[in-house]
Amino acid sequence: MRDCANTCFPTKRKRRHLKPFWTKELTELHAHMRSSRATWCSAGRPRGAQHKEYREYKAVKAHFRRAMRRCGEQFMTEL
Repeated sequence: MRDCANTCFPTKRKRRHLKPFWTKELTELHAHMRSSRATWCSAGRPRGAQHKEYREYKAVKAHFRRAMRRCGEQFMTEL
């Protein structure tokens, strides 16, 4: 059944033109953000500043988003 699905349905492909500014640093930060989110989810997705998992996830996510914004802006200025 899996072979049939692989031949009949299109496969997911990366589209490099959507984020041409993507760097190795962003890949590493994204992986760190995903692992931090997984930790937060496995802790039951607690909310509030008193929970360590929540604070860490939000800090890592903010750091990733700032880095992504910086890379995008830098790419646009170099055009």
